[in-house]
Amino acid sequence: MVFYVYFDPAVIAVAANGGPLGLACLLGIIRGFETNCFLAEFNDWHVQDELKDHVKALDDRLQTLSGQEGAEVADGVKRLKSLLYTLAKRNRFICCLTSNGEPPSERVAAVLAQGRNAELDLVFVANKPDDSANPARFPIATLQDYSASDFEARRSRMAANGMLFAPEQMSEVDFLNKTLRKVLKHCSTIQVYDEVMGNRWGDNFEYTIKTFLFWLEGFVAEPGKIQLHLYCGKPPGFLDNHMKGQLKSFRRGRLSNLPITIHFHDTLAGTDNLPHDRFLATDQIAIEIGRGMDFLNRRTRKNRDSSFSLKDLTELGGFLKSAATSQIAPIPC
Repeated sequence: MVFYVYFDPAVIAVAANGGPLGLACLLGIIRGFETNCFLAEFNDWHVQDELKDHVKALDDRLQTLSGQEGAEVADGVKRLKSLLYTLAKRNRFICCLTSNGEPPSERVAAVLAQGRNAELDLVFVANKPDDSANPARFPIATLQDYSASDFEARRSRMAANGMLFAPEQMSEVDFLNKTLRKVLKHCSTIQVYDEVMGNRWGDNFEYTIKTFLFWLEGFVAEPGKIQLHLYCGKPPGFLDNHMKGQLKSFRRGRLSNLPITIHFHDTLAGTDNLPHDRFLATDQIAIEIGRGMDFLNRRTRKNRDSSFSLKDLTELGGFLKSAATSQIAPIPC
């Protein structure tokens, strides 16, 4: 669903040398990143610091421009600042690279050396390195050739069409890795909205959540920071206590202390509301899950028919404020 990209800050200088057209090209690329990409960061915050320096250089350059060109560049700089701010606000910079104090000129080489472990999909650079510097053959693109890259074709196709799965198409682990691994690896909050999950708790819902948590425990980057919130219909009778007890038992290993909060909505009584559609949202991105959180088949241990599509995180937040109301206090597990 999402992709991990290293964005070489020096690309901004290349774009600036191309004038308004170069900046416009870069803005189009970053808008695509905003849709469904996370930007790889070093543990010394090199990328974001360098991005600030390059943006400041653009501001300084504006002082030497006037007329139509100056106005167009000023507008481009304003839009660039807005896009980078949005990416930072949505926690899209993920710390997955380790710095050994390399200077800026050697950072791309460090990225290529660590790219496989960081699960990178693309290295977006100012200048392509020699093949000898990229023995793992990671996909590399520059400002000039990005729009024709295989990566952009895949990224835009995923953003537009999402994923559609036939029943029993793949094993449960392969299915989870393909749909949600990169979505969840670096998140700190997971919010699941699925009315039916609570009303019909058991069978594939129970199995999917259990398998999901066991799978998540194995790779989430910062297990001590993550939280899980479930927004669902209240089960009839005393099944809500049963559900709470089961969720407690599903925590293990690195997620043995995972805070789980259930937000029951009494939709059967008609006093509360939840949207008909089902969503999974993190602090970084939002996805609509067509069939909800029963997408695994406990009998075959494969996927059930399902679809995954991206949603705008801000728009979804506004929608849920009006479409999800509950008179029941949240219940911690």
